[in-house]
Amino acid sequence: MRVLGIDPGVHVGWCVVDMFAKPEWVAHGVIECQPGDELDTANELCEIVAEHNTALVAIEDYARRFVSPKAAQQMIQAAQSCGMIRGLLTAWLEPSSGVDVVAYPANVWRKAIVGNGSAKDAKIEWALRELHHVTDMPRRTNAHVRDACGLAIYAGREVDQ
Repeated sequence: MRVLGIDPGVHVGWCVVDMFAKPEWVAHGVIECQPGDELDTANELCEIVAEHNTALVAIEDYARRFVSPKAAQQMIQAAQSCGMIRGLLTAWLEPSSGVDVVAYPANVWRKAIVGNGSAKDAKIEWALRELHHVTDMPRRTNAHVRDACGLAIYAGREVDQ
């Protein structure tokens, strides 16, 4: 099964992974998404789904993420953007193509992939390479893309069970 993982925010990281015996990296990228660009971003993501023939789209759920008061405004904007993109993807993909759209909180997929729900960039990259054998992952990949990869692997395994 091919899964598209999406790490939403101002920098929308995405990663397509083939879920076989070991996950295989297919494609990745980052889309800049300022407030008001959600429709264009969702459209680009739909094109990625079609181009890579994905069966599942997993998006990180911002609604359950703890934020400090200092980061609250930025996170509120990211959560609104995430909700709009998720809603558009669900409306466009599920009825017409049968592609499922699922959402998972960051702490849930990070705990499953890394063993620690608050794991940061270096630990996530290490876990993807060493524990999940994503050997074809490019070195020094963008943090948003790494998160999208981890989310895609988690979602692919959750749905497959």
